[in-house]
Amino acid sequence: MAWYEGTYACGHEGRVNIIGPQKDRGYKKERAFSRLCPDCWQKERDEKIKKSNVESAELSKEYGFPDLTGTEKQTAWANTIRMELYKEINDKLDRIRESQKEKFSFQRPDTWDTVYVLPDELPDMVDTGIQEHTEAKFWIEHRSLKEILTVFYDDMMERKKEESSPIMVAIAPSIFSADFSLSALIFPTGYVSFLVRVEMVSYLSMDFS
Repeated sequence: MAWYEGTYACGHEGRVNIIGPQKDRGYKKERAFSRLCPDCWQKERDEKIKKSNVESAELSKEYGFPDLTGTEKQTAWANTIRMELYKEINDKLDRIRESQKEKFSFQRPDTWDTVYVLPDELPDMVDTGIQEHTEAKFWIEHRSLKEILTVFYDDMMERKKEESSPIMVAIAPSIFSADFSLSALIFPTGYVSFLVRVEMVSYLSMDFS
């Protein structure tokens, strides 16, 4: 190992280990000492993170985002992740609207398939995802835009699937006084609020006693 001493940009003395050809070491040394020393760099980084966490927490309250569950350190970090992703999504949505594109697209990190979402669907997809996922751990584990959009997209498609699935309803035969055949169908919310169709073989009178 070859150690070189010098003065960092913050004024603190220190030394760095430089490897590689001799002809490159002068440049590497100059570049290394043009930065803050490790201690000052860490301190500056911690201050930036703290400031960002405070700003994100304030914006989360202003935007009406749900509180996150977890440790104090987890929720502070997750709040910042959530806010940064939210801003990034909205920036992309603004550009799509300006360019008048018909669809928003992203690539799934699990399959690398390209997914398309209508611009009008995206805000609801994101808002619902933010309201449903309130664990700090979730946001820490899904820090990239592609990851969070994939989860929100899958959630949206699952909701659509549930809404489009008819629910069969059975009615007890004992309430009728004659033989009959019955079919009852409730359509999903958003299409028809409630519909029941009864087919009878013969005239029926209902006995609710």
